[in-house]
Amino acid sequence: MMVFGLAVTLQVSAQTGQNANGEAEPCDDETGPHYGPWSCTTGSVNDPGTLSKTEDVICVCDSSSASVSGTTFNDGSKSREVTYDCPENEPYTDGPYPISYSATSWFEPPIPESFPDCGIFSFTAKVKGISGDSDCPDDTDTVTVGTFTVKVVAVTSLAPNLSPSEGTKIPGTDEPAVYRVCPCGGDVTVMAGDCPGLNPSELPGCWTFTGGVEIDRKTHKVAKSSLLNGPVTFTVTAGCSTKTVILKEDPSPRGLWNLVYFDGQIECASGQQTPARVFGPQYDCCSNKLEIWCQKPNPQSGAQFHYKYNGVIVGSCIYNGGIK
Repeated sequence: MMVFGLAVTLQVSAQTGQNANGEAEPCDDETGPHYGPWSCTTGSVNDPGTLSKTEDVICVCDSSSASVSGTTFNDGSKSREVTYDCPENEPYTDGPYPISYSATSWFEPPIPESFPDCGIFSFTAKVKGISGDSDCPDDTDTVTVGTFTVKVVAVTSLAPNLSPSEGTKIPGTDEPAVYRVCPCGGDVTVMAGDCPGLNPSELPGCWTFTGGVEIDRKTHKVAKSSLLNGPVTFTVTAGCSTKTVILKEDPSPRGLWNLVYFDGQIECASGQQTPARVFGPQYDCCSNKLEIWCQKPNPQSGAQFHYKYNGVIVGSCIYNGGIK
């Protein structure tokens, strides 16, 4: 029985660090240290940074992008408690140690690789910090950096500014559309329309307008009289969108010279000394007046026809088939 009691006393002494007489004795090194779990404090975004650009103007079917830079963070921290089995070894806190973060950014909604449609599109840039510490892997909260706006331009229309008396579109012509224009005085302006409806100064470099003389990047002009030298083609291109119109001379003014048809014989009154108008006045699309006058200059000649254009004789001919 005494041996048993001694054994119990020794076991308790080993656990408490005291001998049988109640005196403290050194602890065995194998009784510690014991490390508790890490206590983590997650960092935060200090400065979300800036966008490389907040707006872009491109043409339809082209691409655009932006990036975030300059993000900074408030470090997180971690610490843990360290304990020993022996009371003579005081517990202590291991740490705190800083936790650093690397920035990751994205856009909501994602920016597409290309823009197949025209319009104005907005993308919100977000950023957060990714923990580089496996003991405390939580990322920071997400914050907003800013908004990236993309204006995507397409040419939607191209047409001359013509009244019905100045010119008309030839039926059945669409791309390109062809217009007959009276070669009168003044200019014809050709105007382009776009989506999303920008001012000429806002259009990107990928917008091109050829033909005639530029008034601004959405409007060109051509002198009507220059169409007598041949057709003039106007083309606007923006990315994968394009429109073309062709302006050409309306031949009807010249055609009026050939509109006189004689049914039988044209009689100039016998002995008539003053001109008798037999055709006209006719007006072309430029409001020019065409008249043909007939007179018998003498009994031996045939009927003489004078062509008057806006009251001025521009030519004469003798028609021997006329009645003398």
